[in-house]
Amino acid sequence: MAPLASLLDFLPEEPMVPVPYYEYPEYTGYIRDVENAGQAGKSDQLWYEHKSPEGGRGTIGYGHKLVGNEDYGEGLTDTQVDELLVGDLKKADGIVRKELGTDYNKLGNRGLQMLNELVFNMGTTRKFPKFVRGLVAGDEGVMGKEYKRSYKKGAKRIPLTRRNQKFAEFFKLKTGK
Repeated sequence: MAPLASLLDFLPEEPMVPVPYYEYPEYTGYIRDVENAGQAGKSDQLWYEHKSPEGGRGTIGYGHKLVGNEDYGEGLTDTQVDELLVGDLKKADGIVRKELGTDYNKLGNRGLQMLNELVFNMGTTRKFPKFVRGLVAGDEGVMGKEYKRSYKKGAKRIPLTRRNQKFAEFFKLKTGK
């Protein structure tokens, strides 16, 4: 049996710090895909403002809506765009935490990522009360029926087909009709 000192040689010098659920590479990769897979606004290795599909102020990178006096006319690097994304996901986590209250601590990473994605995209979990209740209760059937998003065009509701499909695939939801 190896002495304890030689076993300790394999430990990292710096303590390992857990990564927040919203910074997991698989999750941020998913967000990049659903928010801007075509990399709209990217030119010559820099990112520039582009028209927001939702209207209003422009967007840069992966769904970052410009606010206040933000102006990135000189362009942003991939690293800067990634920093904006993580900041936006962290802000979304704060909203999830506030809206869920004590239920926040009942959820694991998958559930928190689902709600984080909804808030990142829609600004709130409150537009999906049945989904949230199903998620907190662990009811996959309800979740599979209630996660779909759409937008309004005139008097019609248009489903966000690709985003809904990607959400169901990434989070392994059993979709209902």
